[in-house]
Amino acid sequence: MEPSVRERAANTSASYPSQSNSGVYTHQLPTAAEGIAAPLDAASAAELHSAASIGAAIPLEGKQQLQQQLQQQKQLQQKQQQQQQQQKQPRHQQQRMTHAAAAASAAAPPSGAAATSATATAAAAATATARAAAAAAAAAITP
Repeated sequence: MEPSVRERAANTSASYPSQSNSGVYTHQLPTAAEGIAAPLDAASAAELHSAASIGAAIPLEGKQQLQQQLQQQKQLQQKQQQQQQQQKQPRHQQQRMTHAAAAASAAAPPSGAAATSATATAAAAATATARAAAAAAAAAITP
């Protein structure tokens, strides 16, 4: 004799996870505590232990190294800023000296060859100073 509909339904619900009327799967999966995680073999356990002990030692050393690198970067940035400021200063000084030489030549009345040579000497000195400052700035830029 065939099983009745009720008997088949009882057997089916006992052997399969339950489903609600909406068709959503409601069976709960077992947790790791219930045995889903495979036990570790001795080599894996030793590897995890050594990785954990290395990982525990890294933060102090790594933190110190990072702090040193950050300090070095800050010092380098400060040096670069100082060099940039020093490079800007000679340019301003060059411009001032050039303007001063131009003003001196404009203010000096042309009274002969002596005045002209004095003005030319002042202009040559300003130009030489400007070239020296530019060379020093170029040397500071080049590593």
